[in-house]
Amino acid sequence: MKRQLSKGFLTAAACCCVVTAYAQQPVNDINGLRVRTSAFVGDPGTVKTVTPAPVGTAITPLPSSLIYHETNFTNTGVGFQANRAEFLLSNDAGATGRFFRNTFGNQDAFDISFDLTLEAQAATPRKEAGIRINFNGFDGLFLVNTDAGEIVAFGGTLPFYSFNVTNGLSYTAGETINMRMVYTPPELDNANMVVEPGTIEYIVDEGAGPVSSMPIEFGGIEGGIIDGSTVGLHVQATGAINDTTDFVRATWADFDFEGAAPVDDADFDSDGDVDGQDFLTWQRGLGIATGATMEQGDANADGDVDGDDLAVWRAQFGGGAAVPTISSIPEPTSVLLALTGALAFIRIRARRRGH
Repeated sequence: MKRQLSKGFLTAAACCCVVTAYAQQPVNDINGLRVRTSAFVGDPGTVKTVTPAPVGTAITPLPSSLIYHETNFTNTGVGFQANRAEFLLSNDAGATGRFFRNTFGNQDAFDISFDLTLEAQAATPRKEAGIRINFNGFDGLFLVNTDAGEIVAFGGTLPFYSFNVTNGLSYTAGETINMRMVYTPPELDNANMVVEPGTIEYIVDEGAGPVSSMPIEFGGIEGGIIDGSTVGLHVQATGAINDTTDFVRATWADFDFEGAAPVDDADFDSDGDVDGQDFLTWQRGLGIATGATMEQGDANADGDVDGDDLAVWRAQFGGGAAVPTISSIPEPTSVLLALTGALAFIRIRARRRGH
């Protein structure tokens, strides 16, 4: 059973998932949406409305619901005249459409769900909406559409699955459907090679109870989602030919997003051990107050480099013994004491190994 984080549009506890010796850094709060109402334009004459209204290209704070309404289609029937809008999950108040330290990582587990209602005056030509995972135009989609009534996932690295074919379901324009996607990252070895492919699970509920694809393994050398991807909501629509009364309206509500629980990791150089080189990484990063990555010495994934990270390093050094947590390093003298103690700790362990 999925743990519900909130009843609002989006509450995030998006964190990293550590597999073997590798980890992506977490984003502890998704705090905005990057709005792109003209992500693709085939029919430039339409009128687009977003509720709540974005400021520039950002919606922040996160709304309790999101509505995209597009009218005045002028499709002449010549060429591809679809329009696409997207709303990218953001950790910088909608300034950019990225998260998990500016990119979505292969190792970043997540669980995303929402209630979607897709309305249109004319079911044909196609209107579609759902989740879009994008890597440089390489799209993975989990969507419903109005013309074929499909509930389907495909594209990018996403494994294909059709609820129509496998489960006998179909979508009707105007109905509300709960859609959920659960990503489990691949297991990697110390050479960053896939040992066990990751999985994706698609779950939908049209009111009769949840129906699941069950976890499906990824193919390809990545074994999962490609590093550097973005995740967002999308709607794409083509208006009825020579009918300006056609419209599309997509409503997302009860959005829920959560990531895997963070795992402390002081192997900052990802070489499979915790040693003096990792201490030097921590030392160089000490004092970074926000936006710190694991590669800069953030062992506990809280976005800074401080005494708490040193405590993790000391506990994990050489597979080592636990030590008391250092809660903070507020003063320069405390920093010097921490450095001195850590260096002495290295020397003591080195002498012990030499005997």
